[in-house]
Amino acid sequence: MHARFVLTLAAAFLATAATLGYGADAGVLAELASSGRVHPLVLEQLGQADRVRVFLELDLKAAGAGAHEEQSWQGRRPWVQATREVVASDLAPQGFHITHRFEGLSFVAGWIDSQASAAALRHPLVRRILPDSGGSKALLQSLPLANLSDTRAAGLTGAGVTVAVIDSGVQKSHPALVGSVVAEACYCSEDCCPNGNAEQHGSGAAADGDGHGTNVTGIIASGGGAGAPVGATPDVDIVAVRVLDDDGFFSTTADIAMALDWVRQWSDANNEDVAAVNMSLATNLLSQGNCDSTFIALAQAADAIRDIGVLPVAASGNNGSGTMMAAPACISDVASVAAVWDANVGSPDVFCQEPSTAPDKITCFSNRNQLTDLLAPGAPVTSTGLGSTVSTFFGTSQAAPMVTACAAALRQADEDLSPSQMLTAMVDSPTRIFDPLTGRSIPRLDCLDAVMRVAGTTTTTLSQELCGDADGNGSVVASDALTVLHAAVGLSVACPPSRCDFDGSGTIAASDALSTLKRAVGQSVNAGCSAEA
Repeated sequence: MHARFVLTLAAAFLATAATLGYGADAGVLAELASSGRVHPLVLEQLGQADRVRVFLELDLKAAGAGAHEEQSWQGRRPWVQATREVVASDLAPQGFHITHRFEGLSFVAGWIDSQASAAALRHPLVRRILPDSGGSKALLQSLPLANLSDTRAAGLTGAGVTVAVIDSGVQKSHPALVGSVVAEACYCSEDCCPNGNAEQHGSGAAADGDGHGTNVTGIIASGGGAGAPVGATPDVDIVAVRVLDDDGFFSTTADIAMALDWVRQWSDANNEDVAAVNMSLATNLLSQGNCDSTFIALAQAADAIRDIGVLPVAASGNNGSGTMMAAPACISDVASVAAVWDANVGSPDVFCQEPSTAPDKITCFSNRNQLTDLLAPGAPVTSTGLGSTVSTFFGTSQAAPMVTACAAALRQADEDLSPSQMLTAMVDSPTRIFDPLTGRSIPRLDCLDAVMRVAGTTTTTLSQELCGDADGNGSVVASDALTVLHAAVGLSVACPPSRCDFDGSGTIAASDALSTLKRAVGQSVNAGCSAEA
């Protein structure tokens, strides 16, 4: 950080502190500002309050860790466990109150004042002081628009796949969700876990007090029941982590980082392959660009789970900004998802006044900028609700689980796919929506297209001409289904009706592509095209 900028910030913070009656700490604030090791947002917060929530970044190198050990979750783990206790013990008498001890992230989180901040900077095992932020949930069926109902119909139901949902929890007794939840935890700093504490593990730990998490989980995993629609991947296993209170708020991003850290631990301990983690929540603090340098602990946590094959997915937030993004969506390793309308529902006033709505129109409330990876249907979305009912929500919160479910379908189609390969398959969607607010054409999720890009090798091979064999090589594979789909939407591709008009209707349509995909993955389907007449 440039020295002139630091001194300018220091002057502003000292003036604020004097105005608010914190003049006694003016000299300490100046010392903190001049160090270059305290994030400007922390300085701003300390100028306005007696104490604030922060992350202390641990200096594992100073503790003796090698550079290679600092680079991975497993390598850091023993050093984090030893170093965090030394720092917590040494700084407690100075006024630092630790609230979060991470397993494999090189941070501790807690409450700090200006005097304790100065003491932290003098500690040989503390590298930097970083900011924190509170936030909240990022608030018929939208599955057909994203072609998730087609992938489900093709047999990609999430069977054998696990995803994590970090939210307000889930009503696992809901008839549409019974048997879906395989593990639970809670990190809710305002003592808002179901047991009345800030942390809980085991059965009942993720009981939902708000309803938001139950809706989000149902979008992914509902099996249908009690009037709830079937979700995108009804056979998927759910790891539920509660971080939101009964009103849908969180007080610290440390809870989210703890949740991600725990998902990594759970996956390692149980040898479970988690395909994706859904975070339909957003900080109050918005960022114009990549926020890795602000929310470093979240960035490290996202990197740690991507390292074992998990795609982190987050809602972009509902502030309606065309330049700013909330965390975790603004972190580079996280897939950022904004929402489109899935139907014409008039002119609703949801977060913002929408003059008109239509399928594939970007919602006025969606945050989006150059970091937005995908659009997905998010308004309105009806799914499971508390009390074994249904609930209908509007928000980027409902768009994100569409992407998470598609990741589950992709992992089922090919268990070796990396997070980058899954996201690339979705981002390469042929459907692009022009956004006049940002000037970008943003890809809208088309899960059928994504699956056809990555689905496995030949499952059906004959010497005769075969329905669905678009290229005429005697076999039907996922790439043939993609060719049929492109022909159905009017692209110029080599796809003769004798093989591509699967049902023999006289028109190549999306249903023909779906039938081709079913054949490619080994399902028995009826064919009516002339290739098999």
